[in-house]
Amino acid sequence: MSNADTGIGMLLNAPVQTIMDFDVLILDGTSTVADAIEKMKEKNARSVLVTHAGEIIGIVSKTDILFKVMGRGKDSTKAKLREIMSCPVLTVSPSSTVGEALAIMDKHVVRQLIVSLRASVMGIVTRDIIFEKIHSLLSQRLQQL
Repeated sequence: MSNADTGIGMLLNAPVQTIMDFDVLILDGTSTVADAIEKMKEKNARSVLVTHAGEIIGIVSKTDILFKVMGRGKDSTKAKLREIMSCPVLTVSPSSTVGEALAIMDKHVVRQLIVSLRASVMGIVTRDIIFEKIHSLLSQRLQQL
């Protein structure tokens, strides 16, 4: 079964804008980790973009919260997002391919990239989104056999 047969090749060559999640959670760096956790639960988000004066300055993931707050015994109601964020935020353009996005994620050992155009956040693309699409394509192919 080749990439072309399963549609995986087509997916890897598709622009990330075709699969990105448009619903991106953004909070100010002075927000507490507890606030972020609550918002992340509400939106079923894996991460939150961190801003200062309206500009994106970092990103906080569930992993950051687990290791930098919970794992160190910090109080999530006192810890600020700016204290635990990762930066810089890695971005791709909406026209970048899914394959290019995966290569960037592999190179920098991250699970998500912000999709932006001219410094404006358009969405987010994650390994989970990509792997769900691949799984769906493989499931469809198996049903055809």
